[in-house]
Amino acid sequence: MAELGGVNPYQAPNVAVDRQVDETYQPSLFSLRGRIGRIRYLAFQTANYFLVVVPFGVLSGLATSSFGPFLGGLVAVLGWSALVIMSLIVTRRRCHDMGWSGWAALMVFVPLINLLFVFKAGDTGPNQYGPPAEKHSKGTVFVALVFPLIALLGIVAAIAIPAYQNYAKQARHAQYQQPGQ
Repeated sequence: MAELGGVNPYQAPNVAVDRQVDETYQPSLFSLRGRIGRIRYLAFQTANYFLVVVPFGVLSGLATSSFGPFLGGLVAVLGWSALVIMSLIVTRRRCHDMGWSGWAALMVFVPLINLLFVFKAGDTGPNQYGPPAEKHSKGTVFVALVFPLIALLGIVAAIAIPAYQNYAKQARHAQYQQPGQ
């Protein structure tokens, strides 16, 4: 077969068509777009919790003591509403990381199914929702671990405190039962 001008017209192109673009972006807590991975999801949910619940809790307490329980309750409802909305926004971004529609964020209200957002890995490369997020920092990992550690501490306390109280009660009872004292 004759080549035209030294180029074979039937030869496959030498261009790398399927090459991955190493594009990433730095996500922020208050962004409505983009993707976030599991660690950043936990960190953002923890940050949302402390940024909303602590101030609204203080405001609710102040409103209750100054103006009565109705206004305090209203402030608490506003705070929890803000927390739910911010949580849904963060969960929507987590859904995008897994290649799911943002409507899947409503699964966060289904017990045990909502653990998918923590344990299911996201897409490794770019997807229809954008490039993956940049590697997380040590601070992000620390914040992500705060809430699970608090939960674990709460579980240990829920087990240990009643056990200690039972032990102390039995020790007092045994002390009064001993003869000669």
